[in-house]
Amino acid sequence: MDRPDVPYMQAEGFQYVASKVYREKTGEEDMPLYASDHPDEPVGEQLDHDDEELMAEHFPKLVAKFPEMGD
Repeated sequence: MDRPDVPYMQAEGFQYVASKVYREKTGEEDMPLYASDHPDEPVGEQLDHDDEELMAEHFPKLVAKFPEMGD
């Protein structure tokens, strides 16, 4: 697209976002190629997303902002 009113955008810079954030958060230069410490099974509490009270308890701001999601 050759329009002077639309800025030229390259997507190449997006490929560096994850490594930049990793570096900022950990102080390490390179991200690991793969993570070997992942659990075999999902961990954490499983939530019933159809339970409106439970969702309001866990995500009060989200439910307040989008009350129609529970309908």
